[in-house]
Amino acid sequence: MITYLDSKLKAAIHESELREVLTNLIFNAVDAMEAQGGTISIRTSDLVDKVHIEVIDTGVGMDEETAKRIFDPFFSTKDVGNSGLGLSISYSLIVGAGGTLTVDSKLNLGTTFHITLPSYSEDSRMPSRSSMEPVDQRKLKILVVDDEDQIVDLLTTILETSGHEVTGIAEAARAIDLLQKEEFDLLLTDLGMPGVSGMELARLAKDSIQGIKVIMLTGWGAEYENQDLKDKGIDAVVSKPFRFDELTAVIYEVIGKGS
Repeated sequence: MITYLDSKLKAAIHESELREVLTNLIFNAVDAMEAQGGTISIRTSDLVDKVHIEVIDTGVGMDEETAKRIFDPFFSTKDVGNSGLGLSISYSLIVGAGGTLTVDSKLNLGTTFHITLPSYSEDSRMPSRSSMEPVDQRKLKILVVDDEDQIVDLLTTILETSGHEVTGIAEAARAIDLLQKEEFDLLLTDLGMPGVSGMELARLAKDSIQGIKVIMLTGWGAEYENQDLKDKGIDAVVSKPFRFDELTAVIYEVIGKGS
């Protein structure tokens, strides 16, 4: 690994979050060079009131279509490593800090990830998830249910970054208990889960909490997108993989319709 770092540069992001992002990008680069080897370079530069960080590898690279989707939740490809969730979380952390994360890549020629973050000064206010602007301009209480811990963590991170109060659960039985004890504005649930399906959970949520909205997340979304599932307790369906802005738009629409 080769580093070109300016120790005088300071970015306005929590240290642990930047560490997580760089770790994810480095692991992604290692995966991309697993077969043929190569070099990873990390560079920093000053962009007046911003800090620019580049993570560069000489690995297998990506085609244009893959590069467009690499930050999508649940999207991954063996050709560029097990990157789907890690890169999605990285994107969420950088955007939450007021920065940008982009990628340039050419198939068989390597990949460069670009991070741009606000510069830190004594007068800077560190970003706080609780002070982020909520998706629908108000704070929602959201229950996220999926039987995969990584997916629960990812969705929780995304929604908390948008300013919402989020409870993430990987066990449907625990979700049932919570729905009977607490009030939620929105339920995001996977469809296929052991023991209890997303459909069953949606019906229970509607019976337990007046006005709650339910969005179903599923890899089988194409089978349900054109169906009216209101009678089953489902207000909207989002297909995996999805983009952050797609999920945001659906939340806007569902919450905006009211009870």
